[in-house]
Amino acid sequence: MAMRTDRPLASWEALKGRVVCVSEANLSGQRLAARLGAQVQLWRAPAVALMHMRTGDCDAALHDRALLDPLLGKRSWEKFSATLPPVESSTLVIATAPGRGDLARAVQRAMAAIGTADRWLLRREKWASIVSFEVYRDQVAADCH
Repeated sequence: MAMRTDRPLASWEALKGRVVCVSEANLSGQRLAARLGAQVQLWRAPAVALMHMRTGDCDAALHDRALLDPLLGKRSWEKFSATLPPVESSTLVIATAPGRGDLARAVQRAMAAIGTADRWLLRREKWASIVSFEVYRDQVAADCH
C-alpha cells in the first residue's frame, strides 16, 4: 500500500470507510480493501490508481509490495511513500493446462533463463521507472498538499 507520508494511516483497519484505489487486475487487493470496509475505486492500471492517490482522490493505493518498494524509494515519491507492513503474501505461479507436459517443460526452461534474482530486480526497477513516468505524464492536477 502507498499513502502520503504526512498523514499516514496507522493500521490496515484504519482503511475502514476510506477511499482506496486499486487496479482492476489486483483481485487480492480488491478483496482485502473490501474486507477491511474501504470504499474501493477501481482503475485500469496501477499507474492510474497511484496517480489518484497522489492527487488526493484516494487515501491509499493498494498494490504488490515487491513492485511498490522500488517505486516508493524514488525521490519523486518521497511524499507518498508511507506504507504498512505487507499482508497476505503470495507466490508467483505459472500454470499450464493439464496434460501439457511439453508446454510446462518449455515454460520451466524459459523461466530458468530469465528468473534469476538479478533479472527480477531489474524488472521491478524498470516497472517502477515506467509507472513513475506514467503517473507524471497523466497527472493533470498538482500533488495533493
